[in-house]
Order: sequence, then C-alpha cells, then structure tokens
Amino acid sequence: MSGEREATAAAAGLPQPPDAAGVNAGWQASAPPGGGLRGALARLLAWLLRPQLEAQHAWNARQVQLDNAVLQYLQERLAFTHAHYDALLATLGRRLDEADERHRLLEQELVRHVHELVERIDLVLVESGRGRLSTQGALQELRQRLEKAEQALRDRSG
Repeated sequence: MSGEREATAAAAGLPQPPDAAGVNAGWQASAPPGGGLRGALARLLAWLLRPQLEAQHAWNARQVQLDNAVLQYLQERLAFTHAHYDALLATLGRRLDEADERHRLLEQELVRHVHELVERIDLVLVESGRGRLSTQGALQELRQRLEKAEQALRDRSG
C-alpha cells in the first residue's frame, strides 16, 4: 500500500496491512560461518547439507514471494471491492434521488387534485344552498296558499 493510501486508511480508522519487511529481510535463514575450528566445522556441515539447505533456501524464497503476492492480492481485492461498493452506493443514491423527485411531483399533483376537489365541493354546497333557499321559499309560498285555501273552506262551512 502506498504511503498516501496508508495515511488515508489510518485517518479513516482502518487497520494497517501487515508489515512484511522482517520476512522479506530474513528469508535466507543462514548466517556466515565464523572463523577457527567452529567455522571450519560449520563450513563442512554446510557442504554436507548443501542440497537440503539449497532446497530450504529455494522454498523460503518461494514462500516469501507467495506471502508478498497474497498481501498484494488482498490489498488490490479490498481496494476493488471498496470501489465497487462506492459505485453501487452512488448508483443507489441517484436512483433514490430520482424516486424522491417522482414522489415530489406526485405530491404536487395530489395537492392540486385535492384543491380541485375542494373547489368542486364548495360549488356543490353553494348550489345546494341556493336550491334549498328557493325550495324553502316555494314551501313558504305553498303554506300560505294552503292556509288561504283552508280559510276559504272554513268560511264556506261556517
């Protein structure tokens, strides 16, 4: 991971990737033989065990290469995954914004429709009130005529 990405990760509270410097520096697992009898014995033993030591040395080198490749793969995979999720979240955010806009338009249409309904209801109430007044007037006139007719019948009977 580059220094900039490490600083960004540290600022975000993300865990730091493992430090492979020690493994990369010490993978050879051999020390130079010393001097004297002990050094001569170590060189003789190294010469006798040379095929096994070379095989171990080659295996250690491949293991360190694999470890480095795995760490690199994981870092790249995580970066890809985060970029992919960021793209998905951006797409989802745009879709939610579009849905919000459609809801606002629908809300405006609904409010306009309710206002039209209120105007229609007011008109019906006004017209029904006028009709009621004219009906009451007609009923009043009919009562008066009925009373006159009843009075005329009483006068004839009486």
